[in-house]
Amino acid sequence: MCLRAAVFPYCCNGTFWATAYPAYSTLSTALAIDYDALIVPAGNRHVESLKNEVHAKRVLRAFLREDMPVLLQGDAVALLSLIDEAAERTKAGSDDTAPVIDRNLVTASAGSKQLDGLSALNGVMAIAEAESRAA
Repeated sequence: MCLRAAVFPYCCNGTFWATAYPAYSTLSTALAIDYDALIVPAGNRHVESLKNEVHAKRVLRAFLREDMPVLLQGDAVALLSLIDEAAERTKAGSDDTAPVIDRNLVTASAGSKQLDGLSALNGVMAIAEAESRAA
């Protein structure tokens, strides 16, 4: 099984300061239909960059509109405030220690363990035992 996840990576501007993830396309050309899930890891610097990126809003809006699996961790939960249609979605607060699941949207506060968020995302992607949306 191959999972195609769009990961909004930690950005760097000429100096290395965070982890990099391989990308199959640039954010400006990415389409939600080409991926099985969207993961935005915690990190204030790249989340602030994404807040000002029109294509980040477009991709996040498409994932939410199509009810595709999305994991937002820590600071990335704030990206939901940019999407009008996401205003009513249940999301993790700063005091939550476990991920919050609202249909296919998984949000995890900075206080929750990173693997808990990924485990919750895996849970929403499971259709039946030992099968996932990517299969």
